[in-house]
Amino acid sequence: IGALELLFIYASQLNWGTSSTSSFASSTIFPTYLATKTLLGVAGLVTLGVVAYISLVKGNIAIQNAASRGLYALGRDNILPPIFSKVHPKYRSPSGAIIANELMALVIIAATYLTFYFGLGIHSGITGDAAVYLIALLTVGYLLTHVLANVSVPFYFTRKERRSLSITKHYILPLASTAATIFALTLSFTGLTGYMASLPVIVAAYLILVLILVLRIRFKHPDIIAKAGRVIPDLEP
Repeated sequence: IGALELLFIYASQLNWGTSSTSSFASSTIFPTYLATKTLLGVAGLVTLGVVAYISLVKGNIAIQNAASRGLYALGRDNILPPIFSKVHPKYRSPSGAIIANELMALVIIAATYLTFYFGLGIHSGITGDAAVYLIALLTVGYLLTHVLANVSVPFYFTRKERRSLSITKHYILPLASTAATIFALTLSFTGLTGYMASLPVIVAAYLILVLILVLRIRFKHPDIIAKAGRVIPDLEP
C-alpha cells in the first residue's frame, strides 16, 4: 500500500507540475481529477471517479466489518451489553454489533455537524470542515486502538501463552510499533489551533473512560477478565 501511495503521489505531482507545487494543496478541485481530465478527457475522469467511489465503499465496508467484529467480541465476553453479541439467525453475522455501530456513527456525525453549525457558527464549508475533523478523530481513535492492542501483547503472552512467547514478536516489534505510533500522535497534536485543539481533550477523555471501564470490570467482575483472556474460546478444550 505504501509503495502504491508513493507512486500515486509522485505521478500526481508530476502531472500537476513541480513548478506549481504551492497551488497543489490550495486547489478547490482535487488536483488528480483536473490532471486526469486534461490527460484522458471526460471518459478518463468518469472512470477514475467510478474507481475512486468503489474503493471508498470497499474501504468503508472493511472498516465497518472490523469495528462490528470488535464490538461483537466485547459483547461475547460480557464486557459490553449482550445486544452486541447478537447473531443474525439466517446470515450468522453480528447483527447487534453492526446496528449499534451504525447508530453510534450516525449520532457522532450528527453531533459534530450540529456543534459546528450552532456551537461554532460555521455555516459555509461546514461539510468539509466537519469531515476533516471526524477523519482526524477517527484516525487518532484507530491509532490508539493499535497502541492498546500492542501494549497488551507482551502481557498476554507472558501470562497466558508462555510456551509461544517470542522476544522479537511479542516484545520488540509491538513496543517499537507503539513508540512509532505515539511519536506520530505527538507530532499530530503539536500546533493545533481553534476547534482542532479539542482533539487532545477528546482523546484524553476516551482513555480515561476506557481505564475506568477496565478497572471497574477487573475489580467487580474478575471472572469476565479471565474469560476475555481466551482469544479463541471456542477452540479451547
